[in-house]
Amino acid sequence: MYTDPVGVLSSIYAATTFWKPEAMCVVLGWLAWQALCYFIVPGPKVQGVVMRNGERLDYKINAFNTLVATVGVLVSVYYTKGLAPFLWVADNTLPLAVAAATFCAVQSLVLYLASFRSPNVLLAEGGNSGYPIYDYWMGRELNPRLPGGFDLKYICELRPGLIGWAVLNVCLAVKQYVLLGGRVTNSMALVVLFEAYYVVDALWNERAILTTMDITTDGFGFMLTFGDLTWVPFTYSLQALYLTKNPITLSRTTAVAIACVNLLGLYIFRSANSEKNAFRTDPTSPAVRHLKYIETKSGSRLLVSGCNPAKQATG
Repeated sequence: MYTDPVGVLSSIYAATTFWKPEAMCVVLGWLAWQALCYFIVPGPKVQGVVMRNGERLDYKINAFNTLVATVGVLVSVYYTKGLAPFLWVADNTLPLAVAAATFCAVQSLVLYLASFRSPNVLLAEGGNSGYPIYDYWMGRELNPRLPGGFDLKYICELRPGLIGWAVLNVCLAVKQYVLLGGRVTNSMALVVLFEAYYVVDALWNERAILTTMDITTDGFGFMLTFGDLTWVPFTYSLQALYLTKNPITLSRTTAVAIACVNLLGLYIFRSANSEKNAFRTDPTSPAVRHLKYIETKSGSRLLVSGCNPAKQATG
């Protein structure tokens, strides 16, 4: 080792299984595709909530259309390349996750340093403590944007992670299909379908995220970056990954029971979030003005009636 340290380090790197340069290329390509779709895929522009400096930012609502465009590209990939690209993704979830986490760490550092570029930058109240590590984690700048109205926090909030989660699930289902000789278990089908529905629901209701704490209050630091781009796709797809390695066939009764519980949960989730968004958008609206709430010290209102408490009670 002491006579050839470079050779030893090279052999260690060559034997590494959790890091692959091609995985980083795939992650960067995926993020570039999502960024491109924001500009080229059609969608209406709406204004966000009034910020504490009195301004309202414009946002392009085209996340669902981006999903449709992505599905079209994936279908084209299948017809030109077959199952090989999907199987590669399924076989390289760890390197892809490491690559995504690495990107998050670097992007968060760049965002933290960029927040000092001007005294006029609108900072997040919770990410401006003066302690570098804490502010790096929480996010110092509230709405970092690139030219052309490209809001980094808004773009990362739903598109790369949620669509990536659905794509990972499909790739893992393809892997199970190959391993089982041309079939997918009903448990895998339920996971892929219900989680796909969750993704579609979130993208279809993209406008609702403009009133959430992530957009209105939190800075864009490592916490949100990692959560959006790494935690969501690679943690939420663990169910499908497990079923790829441990296929489970459910009885018809069990499958129906699971489906019913999921449908109930999705109904409660969407009802509560729609009501909460309506209340935040216009608390005087006839549809929500009857709701009871508690006003917090910060001036925000916490609903204590309607659908929202049901969602809180069910987690």
